[in-house]
Amino acid sequence: MHWLGGLSQQWWWFYLELRSVLAMVGVVARVVIKVKIDIKNGFGIWLF
Repeated sequence: MHWLGGLSQQWWWFYLELRSVLAMVGVVARVVIKVKIDIKNGFGIWLF
């Protein structure tokens, strides 16, 4: 019973970590996509 409780706790921490990592990846992906759209809209001409 004790081992099972420890295992479920590990899974809980793993789930929390995975969720925070996915949230960070989502934010980074959104920024990258926004920058790409800006460059496509001629922002890159001003930049370079």
